[in-house]
Amino acid sequence: MLVRIILAALIGAGAGGAQSGVVFELLKAEGAAGKPPTVVFSLKDAAGNPILPSEMDVLRLTVAGPTSDYARDFSDSKKENARPQEGGPAGTYVWQMATPIPEGATGSYAVGITGRRNKDHGANKVLYFSVDGSEVKARRTVVSIDKCNKCHGTLTSGASNRVEACVLCHHANATDQKQRPQAEGAAESIAFGMMVHRIHTGKLQKQPYTLWSNGAHQFNGVAYPGDRRDCEACHSGGSQHLPLAAGLLNVVTPRSAINPTPPATAACLGCHDGPAAAKHVARYVKDGQERCALCHAKDKPRSVARSHARKEPAP
Repeated sequence: MLVRIILAALIGAGAGGAQSGVVFELLKAEGAAGKPPTVVFSLKDAAGNPILPSEMDVLRLTVAGPTSDYARDFSDSKKENARPQEGGPAGTYVWQMATPIPEGATGSYAVGITGRRNKDHGANKVLYFSVDGSEVKARRTVVSIDKCNKCHGTLTSGASNRVEACVLCHHANATDQKQRPQAEGAAESIAFGMMVHRIHTGKLQKQPYTLWSNGAHQFNGVAYPGDRRDCEACHSGGSQHLPLAAGLLNVVTPRSAINPTPPATAACLGCHDGPAAAKHVARYVKDGQERCALCHAKDKPRSVARSHARKEPAP
């Protein structure tokens, strides 16, 4: 699934993009620590006619949490677990997932639905729910799918076509270890921020970047058509500025000299992967604590915006 997402992102949607013949709606999700979540959803075509789960070639629910910063995820693609909702409208189903929410879980979690019938992909949906009765809180917004689509057309992969769905699996603890052969050495991070920065840096990277999923996929030849210093091309709401939101997880980076890597440092090293950046990081990250905001916060002389400033073209 990983490589389908990445390759689709690189080439855009191709013919037609995300089609509307499969329409998902996530209606309700319930779950608690130590118990499998239950999800109520509808599955219809564009005309509103019910679709049976058995008619889908792929149908998958993915749960991740907590929304403060996703640390884990699990999925269920056994379509037979989706049963018609008793007394509910046609095309509405109840799916009790097989995997329980981890013991001790608190706060809010997210569930995403994805699937396709033939080559007809439904637009992913994500729903947030509380696992402890507390107020439901959505995950922060970092990038906008509308900005992605300015380059990629209609971003679709058959697995994810909304950023809020991508990050369910591409979280701070995610790597390609399960797919990478042992002979190929340490795993690579597939955390969304670091992965996207590295792919967009492409041929300008100093280090090799190969991800494994049904084979090896090397991204050092990618040519980004824009200017990587223009953070606003992808980021929303000033999310690139330091300090980052409190409580973000360190990123598992088995190939880094600092593993796990603090969140701001991981984002920066996604683009700045040369020896000078490594030396700089070694100086300012100690005992897992980063001090980037001392110099690079929004109001500092070396802020992200000032460090990435571009000269205006001559008239």
